[in-house]
Amino acid sequence: MSRSITASLGWILVSTAFCLSGCAMFTGEQKPQTSPGLGQCSVELKAAGGATKVGHLDVAPDATVQSVLAKTKANRKYSRATVDLYRKLPSGEWHKMPVDYDSGAKKVDPLHDYHVQAGDRVVVSEDTTSGLEDLFTEQKGTFGSLFGG
Repeated sequence: MSRSITASLGWILVSTAFCLSGCAMFTGEQKPQTSPGLGQCSVELKAAGGATKVGHLDVAPDATVQSVLAKTKANRKYSRATVDLYRKLPSGEWHKMPVDYDSGAKKVDPLHDYHVQAGDRVVVSEDTTSGLEDLFTEQKGTFGSLFGG
């Protein structure tokens, strides 16, 4: 086969694949970005080095912070992490809701497992402190009361 016949055959196959795939580009209709009845929240992964990755997730009406972390596997990204939920207020400002997250068990405390709504931001930040530092700085830590933490 000559080069031009091969190229033509290739374009015909690519065009056929697009037409059969139901791509909105050829049909003129736009597909919705979210599933019907679901909204989206954003999940931000903040590494200690400053790099931030942002993803979006469809959330069901009964979604919680723990279910969002499990679905995106964000709870497995860092060995130690802090989790915050941000909700937009009617004034346009963001309200920060700290989440009590156990890095060892990779679970959210059920008392702080807030419901996630469409438009919320779940921020998972890498925690670079060690368990030993926690013992000295936290009041509830073993040595915290001795050293004035």
